[in-house]
Amino acid sequence: SYLTQVLGTGTGKYLADQNGQPYLLRWDSMWGIIVNAGNSGGVTTWQSDMDNYCAIRAGQGFNGFLSCPTMTTQAGIGTNNNGQTWDGILPFTSPGVLNNTFWTRVDHLLNSAAGNGMTVVLHVMFYSAIGTAGGPLNGWTDTQYTAYGNAIGTRYGATPNLIWEFGDDYPLFGEMWDDKFDACLAGIRAAGDTHLISIENLNEGSSRYSCD
Repeated sequence: SYLTQVLGTGTGKYLADQNGQPYLLRWDSMWGIIVNAGNSGGVTTWQSDMDNYCAIRAGQGFNGFLSCPTMTTQAGIGTNNNGQTWDGILPFTSPGVLNNTFWTRVDHLLNSAAGNGMTVVLHVMFYSAIGTAGGPLNGWTDTQYTAYGNAIGTRYGATPNLIWEFGDDYPLFGEMWDDKFDACLAGIRAAGDTHLISIENLNEGSSRYSCD
């Protein structure tokens, strides 16, 4: 099953799967799998790296994980601040326009996770991607962020095992980009996408206090 909804009211709200059953989070973080999969060489491919990861984690009892398609070198995870994969594939052909070759890898990861009963939290507005010079989202206009949101909302609107995430250590890194988050969200929703939306808050914080 996948995390798809929030049920209940008031303080009785709870996370639930597509069948309305309560959903307990047993999740992993795999920030850089999209840009790094396949880089060990030999018989390993990006497809086999993703498939093996999903199968192993599912076998260990995990039912979801976090990943990011707009990775930079922050924390030594990405291969380049422009968001490219280890073998040089960029996520965008121009601001707000998806590079299909790159996003085919995201497609595969989501499908592999679905086949193993796992929900993917896809962090599509990583703060260093916006704020770092040369970052894959750096310098875009709000219109371009909306185009980006519309493109991913259109591409993944029917994907059953997906949650969107924004922010990253919000509000320490993020409040200055609220207009950009709003623009991307507007594009996602305009595409008819109804997936849950999450914000990654600081460890010391919570959305009850950080978000209005």
